[in-house]
Amino acid sequence: LIDRKKDLVKLSGGEYVSYGKLEPLIRNSEYVDNCMVYADPNESYCVVVITRAPEASSHPEDIILEDITNILRQAGCVKFEIPKKIHVSDVVWGPENDLCTAALKLKRNKLRTHYSQILIDLYN
Repeated sequence: LIDRKKDLVKLSGGEYVSYGKLEPLIRNSEYVDNCMVYADPNESYCVVVITRAPEASSHPEDIILEDITNILRQAGCVKFEIPKKIHVSDVVWGPENDLCTAALKLKRNKLRTHYSQILIDLYN
């Protein structure tokens, strides 16, 4: 395994999920502006919170998740790396609301806190 330690999460089955590998691939979706993959170490799958691309405002969540799934499968991702559930956020992530840096890098801890209840709901 070669990756940043803070970008790796071990799932309940012992598999490692790399945020740094998955998030750039997910951003390739025409429906996604930005995304945050989240993996609960007590679960066997990961979930994703996305912000929509401006031109994808009317597409339902299941279509977006299907597109993300297809992109990740084509990239050779294995089953546990492919998010099973999605939340589409209306909040734009930026330095103004302190969810991204000025260079538009994710502030993962702030995002996790901001979406804490939604992340819990995605696993229930």
